[in-house]
Amino acid sequence: PASTNVAVCTFPFIHDAATCVSKVVGAGVPIAAVEILDDNQMKFINSAGMTSRSWTEAPTLFFKFSGTPAGVKEQISQVQSLARQAGSKTFEFARSQEEQDELWSARKEALWSTMSVMREGDRVW
Repeated sequence: PASTNVAVCTFPFIHDAATCVSKVVGAGVPIAAVEILDDNQMKFINSAGMTSRSWTEAPTLFFKFSGTPAGVKEQISQVQSLARQAGSKTFEFARSQEEQDELWSARKEALWSTMSVMREGDRVW
């Protein structure tokens, strides 16, 4: 793709985040990826300390966009509006490659963060 970007938005409840995804898919916004992490997962990410920042410990959506620069800008605008309709508390999109890497880092570290707090007998799929 000519251009990529990422956005992260938080919600008061996991249902609100799921509603947002439903709205985005229903509107036909061509997102490259979306991932939902609940408040516990965000706590694990913070406690593991594997990213460069502290994250809001709330249900969170991670979006990835790709396409032409104008197309990506439009996708972000559409998703931001739909997220607001679904009750998002925050919406942050990257303004540089460095910010993209930072915002996407929590999603990349989710599995390892979960494994860092596992107890004997716990399993991760």
